[in-house]
Amino acid sequence: MSEVQQKSPRSFGRLYTMYYFHFPFVMLTTTETMLLHAFLLMFTLLVAYGIYAYLPSSIMFAISRAYYYVFGMDISTINTYSK
Repeated sequence: MSEVQQKSPRSFGRLYTMYYFHFPFVMLTTTETMLLHAFLLMFTLLVAYGIYAYLPSSIMFAISRAYYYVFGMDISTINTYSK
């Protein structure tokens, strides 16, 4: 077996133990467990959507500022100099 296949069960076991140590589902009813899982899933999806929605605008702003610092002019003025 490869090294990755040997480490996989141990790392999965640690993740499983950490998850259930911080979220003790033994004390929750089935309905509470489902609601908690749904809340965690929705929260994770909301964070992922926030990153997905914010990242393109921040990348374009960073490119614009980098162009300004390197060449000393704004990207929007590039077409006006070619006339």
